[in-house]
Amino acid sequence: MSKAGEALLRELRSLRVLVLHPSDQERSELVNQLKRIGCTVSVEWPIPTTIDPEIDTIFCLVEDASIETLPWVRPHPAVPVVAIAQFEHPTVIRSLLEIGVTGFIGKPIRTFGVLTALIMARSIHRYERIQSAKIAKLKERMKSHRVIAQAVQTLCRANDIGEGEAYELIRRQATSKRLSMCVIAESIINTSELLTLDTQKPANTIQLSSAK
Repeated sequence: MSKAGEALLRELRSLRVLVLHPSDQERSELVNQLKRIGCTVSVEWPIPTTIDPEIDTIFCLVEDASIETLPWVRPHPAVPVVAIAQFEHPTVIRSLLEIGVTGFIGKPIRTFGVLTALIMARSIHRYERIQSAKIAKLKERMKSHRVIAQAVQTLCRANDIGEGEAYELIRRQATSKRLSMCVIAESIINTSELLTLDTQKPANTIQLSSAK
């Protein structure tokens, strides 16, 4: 078993699980099974509009697609959600996928499969968060590259220098001021735009000296 899998199993006894389901025998079976697994379980019904931030995982009865209107599932649930559904209707399944539900159990609820649904829901949710963080970081890096490239061109036009020299000037300024190159690049671009507005001239000279 991988280290990630072992960690998921170890954390079961520290999980705080919220069950959103009407009070009946099926809910009792689900709650008892979760407690046998080692989870701390709380229950609520009807479905609340807000969720306690201390909750780690949610088991939620989905009777129709109305769950997607709840604030705590937009844009995606902050914690893993295991849907409890009576019917495997395509519309309901599509809605569940759109809001980011990562686990599923059918009704009538049975103890078999609860542990698997819990582990899978948390594993998939964790993977999606890691991937989302990587994508966000990549987007930020691409944005930074675009800003720096624009600043390089601004310096080239304003000071009649090559791209390599312009890039080196930005890098040296960033190092000396202990700022990112993106911040320095944004400053250069903003300064150029301000000068254009002030002078109403097509070309402006931006002096960015480099200490040699």
